[in-house]
Amino acid sequence: MPNKIAIYARVSTGRQDADRQVEELVRFADGQRWEVAVILKETASGRHQKREATEKLIRMAKGNQITKVLVWEVSRLGRKLADVANTVEQLAEARCSVFDFQTGQETLDSQGRKTAFGLMVLPIFAGIAEQWAAEHSARVRSGLDRAKAKGKRLGRPKGKPIKKEEQILGYLKLGNSERKTAALAGVSPATVQKVKQKRAADLGQIAF
Repeated sequence: MPNKIAIYARVSTGRQDADRQVEELVRFADGQRWEVAVILKETASGRHQKREATEKLIRMAKGNQITKVLVWEVSRLGRKLADVANTVEQLAEARCSVFDFQTGQETLDSQGRKTAFGLMVLPIFAGIAEQWAAEHSARVRSGLDRAKAKGKRLGRPKGKPIKKEEQILGYLKLGNSERKTAALAGVSPATVQKVKQKRAADLGQIAF
């Protein structure tokens, strides 16, 4: 019997495209022969808005409607360590695993027991994500202030999407080198460089 899963995607309003994440995740689920029961998207910052989609995930898990939640990366489940840990724990209590697409790891094994990823690695990743969000926000504000002072034109760079852009961005956020990211994504190092330049703000970098 195939796993009934939920696909969950969260992005910050106006900065990323949830549809790109969903397309990748749907293709992956199809390859695993997982039955997608629901696709949930949130496009607002978890710091400021009620997480209705994650609450629905928990309700569905408790109602035995899903056995797994597929996410782009586990840190998407919340902007704070406590949010991520709480969501994962509630899902685990309902014997629902969280599968991290970027690492290929999940929080529960086939017997419903917590994996090493769920017990040890997950809290580290979530903590890093929380720290990155705080530092990134401060750097962006500082960079924008400097740009305005110099009369720079602000806004996200325009242009056509780069091949596997979101996937490359995800690998870079996990701290992978350009060479390793290129190998993991199956692209050239030059493509990785283009993504780094285009998505500098998303990586916590300001390039003027």
